Formats: sequence, C-alpha cells, structure tokens
Amino acid sequence: MREMDLTVRPLTAGQWPALEDLFGRAGASNGCWCMYWRIGPRYRDRPREDNKRDLERLTRSGPAPGLLAFDGDTAVGWCELAPASRPGLAGAQPVLPASG
Repeated sequence: MREMDLTVRPLTAGQWPALEDLFGRAGASNGCWCMYWRIGPRYRDRPREDNKRDLERLTRSGPAPGLLAFDGDTAVGWCELAPASRPGLAGAQPVLPASG
C-alpha cells in the first residue's frame, strides 16, 4: 500500500471542481451536498441540484464551508465547517478535542 501525502485546503471557488469530483454525480450522501448540517433533514425534500447550488453559493460567498484533503491533486476527503451557533447545527453533537 502506498503512503498518502495529504494536504488540507479550505474549499474555495477554485477548489470547487475537486469537490464535485469527490462527491460524484450523486452529490455524496444521496444528494445531500452536506446541506443536512445547514438545513436539517429537509435537504431530502429538495432536488439534489438545489443542495449543490446552495453549497456552491456558500463556497463563493465565504468563509469556506469546509476543508478538502488532497492526495497530490486528487481530493480524497471532506470536512464540513460551520459556526456552532448556526441553526442547522442545533441537533449536532459537539466534537471535543482529544486529550493526552
């Protein structure tokens, strides 16, 4: 197995094509485009194209809505970012830093 050389970058408009490649035609988790954490379960009631459009708008308006992990030029991972005070995060579990 080869070792990955990971680089993590904020999602910007310039990185958008890499996110599209990573999420694929289905939009990651069944068309969510990571909008669940912003609008809750009603993301399922919307066409996946609306979820994609809204995440792209967030990307273009800043701040970065997430981080992309790259192995070379290929996006291999994604992490959603949003202020904890966002209404869509009301039911989310906080992630605490590891101790030790």
